[in-house]
Amino acid sequence: MSATHASGGVAASTDRNPNQDSSVRKRSPGSARAVDQISQLPCGDQDRLAASRAATNRATDFIRERRQFGKALKDFQAIQHSVVEMTTLTKGMELFFENAVQMQESGDDATQAISMTKYFCSEQLQRVVEIAVRVVGGRAYFEFEPVSRYYREAPFCLFAGGTVEIQKMLIARTLSI
Repeated sequence: MSATHASGGVAASTDRNPNQDSSVRKRSPGSARAVDQISQLPCGDQDRLAASRAATNRATDFIRERRQFGKALKDFQAIQHSVVEMTTLTKGMELFFENAVQMQESGDDATQAISMTKYFCSEQLQRVVEIAVRVVGGRAYFEFEPVSRYYREAPFCLFAGGTVEIQKMLIARTLSI
């Protein structure tokens, strides 16, 4: 297992490329600017995605390696459901992020898309990390376990780039309510 490193304030595993998911499309040259505008603060949306992917990858690796009651953890349905939930939430985060980038690139007012992305990704990262902690069990509280770091740093994303309450306020404005 490789070491972890901090990426914009959130730990990301170096075992896998967090951007290797095929759902992340090739972007136009101008899109790098759009991504930078969306994720310019520590714990930006890309960092939330990287942390979510890293936690999901670590939980997946763990259940493939670990055995309990004479069986691999991956063979227990409840554990499978946990990893499926983590994967689904991470995919939702990716879709929100891609939508925000597309809105920003198009030149349209992307306030709603960006605020929804920050809000959704911040909240869902907490859930993904919480599930990862349960999957790896007591190991999650020790420094040698990457999930330990995700667990400590994920709450920072609730505040970086504007609290979720501020994001909700911005979304409400775009809805004229």
